[in-house]
Amino acid sequence: MLFVGQLWSANKGGVKRENDSLTFKKQRGIEEEHVTRLAELESKIDNAAAKLLLMEMRLDSQKHAGILEGILKVIGGVFPSKRLWD
Repeated sequence: MLFVGQLWSANKGGVKRENDSLTFKKQRGIEEEHVTRLAELESKIDNAAAKLLLMEMRLDSQKHAGILEGILKVIGGVFPSKRLWD
C-alpha cells in the first residue's frame, strides 16, 4: 500500500488529484476484497491460532479500507467537522 506522504511527495510535479483518487480507490477495493476473502477463509478454519491470525488480517484490511475512505473524502473536499485533537 502506498503511504500518503510518499504519494504526495511523488506528486509535487503537478499530477492531478484524479490520479490520486483512482490510486486510493483501487487500493480500497483491494483491501475490501481481502476482507471478504479472509472472512470466508476464517469461517472454514477450525484451528484457533490460524483463525485468530486470519481475523487479525481481516481487521487490518478493514482498517486500511476505512483510512482510504477517509483520504478519498478529504481529496474530494469533504473535510471532517472537527479536528482530531479538539
